[in-house]
Amino acid sequence: MYRKLTCLACFIFVLGLVSAGWADTVDPTLAGWWKFDGNGLDASPNGRNGTLAGDAQFVSGYSGQALALDGDGDYFTVDGYKGVLSVSPVTVTAWVNTTATADEGDITYWGRNSGTRRVDFRVNAGRLRVEHGSGNIQGDTSLNDGEWHHVALAMRAGAAMVHPEVKLYLDGRDDTRRNTTDPDAFNLVDNANNVDLTIGRRVPQDDRHFLGMIDEVRIYERELADIEIRDLSSLGYLASAHDPEPADGERLEATWGILRWSASPPAASHDVYFSTSFDDVSAGAETAFVG
Repeated sequence: MYRKLTCLACFIFVLGLVSAGWADTVDPTLAGWWKFDGNGLDASPNGRNGTLAGDAQFVSGYSGQALALDGDGDYFTVDGYKGVLSVSPVTVTAWVNTTATADEGDITYWGRNSGTRRVDFRVNAGRLRVEHGSGNIQGDTSLNDGEWHHVALAMRAGAAMVHPEVKLYLDGRDDTRRNTTDPDAFNLVDNANNVDLTIGRRVPQDDRHFLGMIDEVRIYERELADIEIRDLSSLGYLASAHDPEPADGERLEATWGILRWSASPPAASHDVYFSTSFDDVSAGAETAFVG
């Protein structure tokens, strides 16, 4: 016989001497990154550049310059890029600044206007909202105060419209309301009718034009961990180790195990602390340090 063992481990990251830009561009899941610093260039290695439409322009933004939209036919299109299909997870992050109170204002849109075959990430009545079927998930906190806010959408592959398969983040924290009107599964497939990724407009109806500013839009072909979204919100780059195995708080019945985690791209090393005392691990006590 043996006693069940609960292992408490904390992974402390150490940043290497590299730039934040390097950390993001080497991430193979970074599908696109539009900084809007006076142009529509894609800062990822993928070359997915975009163009302005209407009276869209570049103004002083959250970081450098931003995309300014007046809510009357302005938008930005990534020419030839159809977004992420439902066979893959996806995360969209951006900085937004708006005072709009209307029930519309798309941040990003791709797919086609056919039930579950679209991703419509937007501001609705001052709160975040996403829909890819007849149902939707909403954020809980108003953000239309004329200040800059970091927003994010994270969806698992083929996600149903339910939390936690779909999450909305505001300023680095999960702000999802645990409700939905229809848990349809995301079912966007490769199709010639899919529209190009568009920022600031719902394409098929040419409506839901965003009023305000949008900056630093990124799309990842994976579901970012909570701590990674906090990193982007507070630091502007991915810094933390994440996705530990065994999972945080998991109870182990084995008397031995292998610890794994996903490294942050710029980390030079990781310090591992292991103890039956959470306080020692949290404090980085010398007695808990193992290597």
